[in-house]
Amino acid sequence: SLSSMARSSARLIVACLVAAQAYRLPAPASSRLAPRGATKTLVNDDEAASTTTYETSGLPGFRDSRSWLNNWYPVTFSAAVPDDKPTGFAIFERPLVLFKDADGAVRCLEDTCPHRLAPLADGRRTRDSTGRTVVECSYHGWQFEGKCGACVALPQLEERKSLNEARGRYDARAYPVEERQGIVFVWLGEDAADPATVPIVPEFEQPGWIYEQDYVRDLPYDWTTLVENIIDPSHVPVSHHGTTQGDRASAAPLEMSVAARGEGGMGFEGETAVPLHG
Repeated sequence: SLSSMARSSARLIVACLVAAQAYRLPAPASSRLAPRGATKTLVNDDEAASTTTYETSGLPGFRDSRSWLNNWYPVTFSAAVPDDKPTGFAIFERPLVLFKDADGAVRCLEDTCPHRLAPLADGRRTRDSTGRTVVECSYHGWQFEGKCGACVALPQLEERKSLNEARGRYDARAYPVEERQGIVFVWLGEDAADPATVPIVPEFEQPGWIYEQDYVRDLPYDWTTLVENIIDPSHVPVSHHGTTQGDRASAAPLEMSVAARGEGGMGFEGETAVPLHG
């Protein structure tokens, strides 16, 4: 019920935020140092001239930077993606552009035209010669479809040349997208994306549950402060006093139990009994 919903919501938010920050921590593989308590091993053989691995005896669940990208990340609410134009977002300071196909499906490309690196979000959503919905770069008019990022129109291409001759060279990078429970999720990693692993709130998939509102707030503080706030419902009776959530008279010790930790150390699942006002 309510405590279960709060538990699942916290699991979703905490997992995403922890994963986002953790990706920032490791340095590039060529210069990364072994984490404290870990053992660095160099392997040399015929197939791998120089491979670095880590045994994380001191850091359970440690993952290298690439594995953090192999997750679904919430980018925005589906309702926030315009019907008639591309719009830009970023994850880990990686520029992304979202736009809708003719059928309303959200597509995601790297927000960089492969020609002169102009942001595709500054371009326009239009249709190519076949009627297909594409995003068009505002610099030279190159057009890209959203499912695989293929360049489908290049006005400056000489007649004797063909786009098919350089397929891949002129294409934009596309990212898998899933829309679940009103949220647009994007997969940034190199591994195959599995739609079944999108971190949804299970209760919202069950009959009788109603999702009431979406909202976005930009908070000017570190992500750890936000996570601590989310998993600390004891503040609700006091700081939310006077709302449907809070009543100072309800402030009391709360018991919290951790039921499970996420795979690879990302996130956790727990339960807290929260008294609700009214």
